[in-house]
Amino acid sequence: MKKWFLISVILIGIISCQEVEFAQKPKTVISEDQMVEIITDLALYDAAHSVNEYQLRKFDKDINQFLISKYNVDSTLLSQNIAYYNEKYDENLNIYKRVGERIDAKREYFDSIKKISDSIKREKIEKRREDAKLKADRKR
Repeated sequence: MKKWFLISVILIGIISCQEVEFAQKPKTVISEDQMVEIITDLALYDAAHSVNEYQLRKFDKDINQFLISKYNVDSTLLSQNIAYYNEKYDENLNIYKRVGERIDAKREYFDSIKKISDSIKREKIEKRREDAKLKADRKR
């Protein structure tokens, strides 16, 4: 019984072993800085797509067309480079940390613009109320 169990475990171990294939280095390796820019744009595109797909369609530009025109990178080259960097843990971690920092900076920037915009709207509303009150007082 123990012998069969040991043989079964060994056979399962041998059968389950497989050769791991690593991604080959692409002919054109995209620099880490450019990967940060591309992945940031992809993350922003994905967020915009999930928030309002209809509004995004108005721009009539596919993400692949955008990447080709902006970075001269097609989807095949990008997927090869993503696979390549995924196997390089430290570089990949650094890329995604920088992407997170860039998105956080953009969020802070747009939040500050929204605060300013909201305060301007409040001032306009308050000004309209004051003007309406002055007109009402003049009529009396």
